Amino acid sequence: RDHPTTHSHIMTDYDHLCKILLVGGIESGKSALLLRFTDDTYTPETETSSTDGEPAFKIKKITVLKRLVKLQMWDVHPKDRKNITGSYFRGAQGIVLAFSLYDQQSFEDLKSWHREIESDICTNGVKKMMVGHHFDPTGTNPTRVVSVEEAKALAQNSGYMYSEANSMTGENVHESFMNLITEIVKSKEDQASMNDDEELIREIRGESKSAQGCVCLIS
Repeated sequence: RDHPTTHSHIMTDYDHLCKILLVGGIESGKSALLLRFTDDTYTPETETSSTDGEPAFKIKKITVLKRLVKLQMWDVHPKDRKNITGSYFRGAQGIVLAFSLYDQQSFEDLKSWHREIESDICTNGVKKMMVGHHFDPTGTNPTRVVSVEEAKALAQNSGYMYSEANSMTGENVHESFMNLITEIVKSKEDQASMNDDEELIREIRGESKSAQGCVCLIS
């Protein structure tokens, strides 16, 4: 079912606006993941980490399920985690919680990040994904400390999707973000369909504003 590209009665050049937060410790490399997805470039994590505590912000337009989607992607600095309820985080539809597969503390910190997210942000209906960063597709790197099984178990128990990616090689970065975004768009489309169905029911009952004052003649 087609839906007009309107938001709050304002015409836009996109079908859906999706706001996504990237959170995690400095060791997670989430900033590098974001740049790989939005700009298809690799920047060493030492150069992507902001020191002022302000979140980085990226905009990207993509097509998902035949819909043009405008992404607002916020890279939350660890220093700003206590202000995660700030106005620029309200209305987020997606959360990416990143950690390093080669840093045990980075993985352990996920639990505290998850608790803060659940307590500080209304996550009802928000799509969430944990991303294990620095993924080695060959599986030969002996320094990996977090197993797939361990990471998947934490993600599942916390209500997150799970994926692994590598910003340096680009391995699975695009796919990870697209899986999350697709779930967000599906949810938006389902909600739009429900709203349309409710409006149709109101019209049939004569409760819709558009139906008021109309006389239907049936021959």
